[in-house]
Amino acid sequence: DSDTFTLKGIENWSAYASIVGNICVGCSGSGIFNGGPYTTITGNSCVNNNTFGEANSGGIVVAYANGTNNGRGSTVTGNVCRDTGTGTQYFGVVVSALCNDVTVSGNALRGNVTGPFEIQGGVNPTIIWDGWSKGILDAVEYGVKADGSTDDAPTLNAAIGVVAALGGGQVHLPPGTIAVGSTI
Repeated sequence: DSDTFTLKGIENWSAYASIVGNICVGCSGSGIFNGGPYTTITGNSCVNNNTFGEANSGGIVVAYANGTNNGRGSTVTGNVCRDTGTGTQYFGVVVSALCNDVTVSGNALRGNVTGPFEIQGGVNPTIIWDGWSKGILDAVEYGVKADGSTDDAPTLNAAIGVVAALGGGQVHLPPGTIAVGSTI
């Protein structure tokens, strides 16, 4: 069954839904996948999801699907998203393109393979993230290794992209040697 590789813990397409107080552990896809507008997603725990490596996935995904169903106007607050993914492009929270007016705040986003969150093009969300409170983003949270052999360009570019989407700031680099195989 091809759906085996894209199973979500919770999948919502309804407007004004509330997804509250759930535990999503070990799902093959995202822990919570929301395509419904004006949805409240709060107090959930999403741990060790995306075990089959679904691209651009996360502990919580606010998605744009077909023009009529998208997560615009949704609020993602007070959730725990930890240890998402088994490869690259796996984040604690993903806000997809065209999901305008999404608020992400007060979430604990740690240990996710690619970083705490991803903002895909043209979203214009409100992001209030504890790690961003001083306008400094830690590149290690986006997977920068600084070990001299790992190509850090893709993960460093992701971190820079988030800082740019948030209106500017600083990307803090760890001690060590940053190896790059492409343009930063």
